[in-house]
Parts: sequence; C-alpha cells; structure tokens
Amino acid sequence: MNEIDLNFSGFTCDACAKLVSNRLLRIKGVEQAIVNRSGKAQLRANRTLTADDIKPVLNGTSYSFVFAQ
Repeated sequence: MNEIDLNFSGFTCDACAKLVSNRLLRIKGVEQAIVNRSGKAQLRANRTLTADDIKPVLNGTSYSFVFAQ
C-alpha cells in the first residue's frame, strides 16, 4: 500500500475538501482519500501515483497541488 501526501491550494471551505476527496477516489487504485479544509491530503493507493494521474480529476476546478515532502 502506498501512502501519498499532497498539499492543495485554492480551498476556501469544507465543500472544497469534499469535492477534491470525491474526485481523488475516482483515480484507479486509490482506496482512501482524506482531505482537510487547509488543503492537506493523504491518499492510500495500491499503486504509485504520478501528477499525471491526479491532474485530470481536478479539471474544471481552480485547485492546484504539490506532492508533500
């Protein structure tokens, strides 16, 4: 199991976190997505994820992300 930490920007409310969480769960292999209002996210996936896996689910939003160190 891979744990991936992300930092999002552009959130203004809890609904932002919920929207992103729901979209992240659409990615093949993502089994859990915990996203908080401050933009911190933790994913559990059964495979390695790249930015190219994540970007498409954010289409139509103003959110951006980076992989946390």
